[in-house]
Amino acid sequence: MLVALIVLSLKDFEFDNIRPVLGDGVVPVLKGIKTSFIAYSGFEIMLIFTAFMKEPQKAVKSMMLGISVVIILYTLVVLISFGTLTVEEVKTVTWPTMTVAKNIELPGEFFERFESLFSVLWVLSMYTAFVPFQYVASFGLGQVLKKDYRIFVYATLPVIYIVAIYPRDLNSVFKLGDFIGYLALFTIIIMPLIFWVILMLRGKSVESS
Repeated sequence: MLVALIVLSLKDFEFDNIRPVLGDGVVPVLKGIKTSFIAYSGFEIMLIFTAFMKEPQKAVKSMMLGISVVIILYTLVVLISFGTLTVEEVKTVTWPTMTVAKNIELPGEFFERFESLFSVLWVLSMYTAFVPFQYVASFGLGQVLKKDYRIFVYATLPVIYIVAIYPRDLNSVFKLGDFIGYLALFTIIIMPLIFWVILMLRGKSVESS
């Protein structure tokens, strides 16, 4: 769907809208990294799935390929949003990607507006992203508490529902997203580094003994 969005938006793309590149320097880009972490989070789940593989080393290539495809698509979507809407307009709209989809018209009587098809598939994609996270959370709780993980599949549903309805307005939703972004920064970078240091220290202690 993102590929279709990119291709169909090319006719409205203006290179002048993305110039100058890094006009305000690198600092604004670095400030935006923390906000974008939530978009790129999720690949760490594969680190758990590799524990169930007979030959996890062979999965590294596929994992890196999948991550690279996502990064490329997201980068192109950002460029398309700036190129079709301008930087100033992107700052004012709530969901730039959806605004880009609204500007796309398809010939025919069934789906004249690309936005309708894009919205349906976008909502469905949220469920495909949600299910692996719930499974990993349930499995982790089962391992820690030494219980059947299937119990926590149902036990986590009320918690997820409460968190979902907690934000009272759109600003609260964005604040929650920022918090999750910081949490993703911890789980993606800081936590693996801590585990790596612990693993290295344990390896040295085993060698010395």
